[in-house]
Amino acid sequence: MGTPVVTVDGLARMATLLLADADFSAVGVATAAPALGDTQLQSESNRSAVSQRLSQGANIQVRTLHGNGDLPATLTELGLFLDGTSSPNNGEMLTRVLETFTKDTNDLLVVWSITIAGG
Repeated sequence: MGTPVVTVDGLARMATLLLADADFSAVGVATAAPALGDTQLQSESNRSAVSQRLSQGANIQVRTLHGNGDLPATLTELGLFLDGTSSPNNGEMLTRVLETFTKDTNDLLVVWSITIAGG
């Protein structure tokens, strides 16, 4: 059998399915590098529901607003979760990133941009 190729329509459909399950973004204060085996943030301190989902073909964007009063003074890790709840450390973590952010008086808008790609 030859090598199967995922079509453009197939990639777009995968993006749509993934987007439907993305429901919580979380922030934390750990600094260990993200790894493929991560299942949760290392030190989750706040979790907020996704406020907007956008898609175009195989590209998705998920936006979450974290209220200033719920943020740690300095956050260092962020994660996007599928099929989660508002309780910490649950759901399937889709992605985790390290990014240092020192809060001031504003809320934090986290924008996740993901492209589903085939090979």
